[in-house]
Amino acid sequence: MVTSEEIWRRANQLTIEIQIRRRKWIWIGQTLRKPKTTIVNQALRRNPLRAKFLQASKLNYTSGFHCDEIKLCRRQFRAEHTTMAVSVSSAQHYLECGQCEEYPAKFVCKTCRGNLCKKCKTEHENRQITKNHVIYQLKIYKEEAIGQLNCADHYSKQLECFCCPCKKPVCTECIVWSHNGHAVQPLSIAYREIRDQLQKKKEEIENKLLPKYRELLQGEFLKKAVLSQQANEEQKQIETHTQNVIDIVKELGQKTVQDLRVMEEKGHREIDQSSTELQRKIDQLQTASQVLSESIDAEPGSFFFEVH
Repeated sequence: MVTSEEIWRRANQLTIEIQIRRRKWIWIGQTLRKPKTTIVNQALRRNPLRAKFLQASKLNYTSGFHCDEIKLCRRQFRAEHTTMAVSVSSAQHYLECGQCEEYPAKFVCKTCRGNLCKKCKTEHENRQITKNHVIYQLKIYKEEAIGQLNCADHYSKQLECFCCPCKKPVCTECIVWSHNGHAVQPLSIAYREIRDQLQKKKEEIENKLLPKYRELLQGEFLKKAVLSQQANEEQKQIETHTQNVIDIVKELGQKTVQDLRVMEEKGHREIDQSSTELQRKIDQLQTASQVLSESIDAEPGSFFFEVH
């Protein structure tokens, strides 16, 4: 008889339960990327267990009932916080303080595995129930905390190895069911290798790529300045040439107007001469007409036949 799990494994597919869980955590990551003022983000961040833990921490430490309640809340909060830190860390730009949920975490409590900011660290050290906890800086604790991470698919299992073909951390259940036969290596070694690769990429970016592209950017700025200077020079030349053309056109216009006025005066003189000559002719004709009129009106005599 073949079980459903065996069929899922042979088909190289995840079970419905795991698919539902993954979709749920993907939705949680997308919700956490939204602004904190949204209702869905506030509803997701509301944690009754955390509130109960903080309330229990303020109670009298000497009371046996309160002490048991604190221990129970601490275990519940620790399990939930560890799972959330593993599953949702990819949705945040920085590791958030697990107590105030507002500021970036700078320290980590090894005893309760809580991430703390600077302010919450001081409160954690001053609180009666947590004053003896061991607190490390987050950078020092990172590699040591690798062995305390829980699997995203099997929440009760801790991550043990790193699957080289799949490029993901796995627990013993993952190795048995979905990564059987894959080459694996210790999680700490994989962490150091990945960290070294990221460090090399960072150094390459800072030492090679950034200087190169900054130099190219400076070159572009220089090109821009040279282009602006050339454009200004060309503009000055165009304006100078335009002004020269305007001056030449004005000079030609003034000379043309002067020649026109000279021709006008010459024409006026010729017209005046012609008018004078015509007026003289008119006067002569009027005189002749008057003489002829007198001859016509006079008494006829011998001279009348000699006038014409």
